[in-house]
Amino acid sequence: MHSCKKEFKLAISLLCLSMTLLLITTGCAKSGNTKSPQTTEPANTSTSQPKSFAGTLSGNWSGQLTAETPPVPLSGGFTVTISADGKVQGSFDGTYSGTATGQVDVDGNFTATGLAAGGTTVYPTVWQGKLSSSGNSMFIQGTLVGPYVNGVFSGSGVALR
Repeated sequence: MHSCKKEFKLAISLLCLSMTLLLITTGCAKSGNTKSPQTTEPANTSTSQPKSFAGTLSGNWSGQLTAETPPVPLSGGFTVTISADGKVQGSFDGTYSGTATGQVDVDGNFTATGLAAGGTTVYPTVWQGKLSSSGNSMFIQGTLVGPYVNGVFSGSGVALR
């Protein structure tokens, strides 16, 4: 019976702690406030949902491997999928191949990072650029950079609307 009292007290303490945290996070615990918190619409910032850029794009990339002298030309293709919440997932192939993941904002600015592999060599890469759209068509262009890799890419695709 003694053990049940301890478990009951622990359960009540955890419940009180949970309720206190809930009140703090909703704003009801401020200065004895017992009213419901006011709700407001979130401000439109660059981290808002980039729904207009959801879709799939493909295109070509080219550049050079600067780890070699003279630099070695590189080229290939890529495919990018963008979810409604702005998450970017892409893959590329050609002289080097790999995957990249990142994010796009409401203005179409994006950054994705990945690894480019060729033979037994792997290089980190950063894909940065800009998306634009017209109707259901989307366009992408930007730069590909890394410690020993630099280049450009461009492509197009269809928006999911």
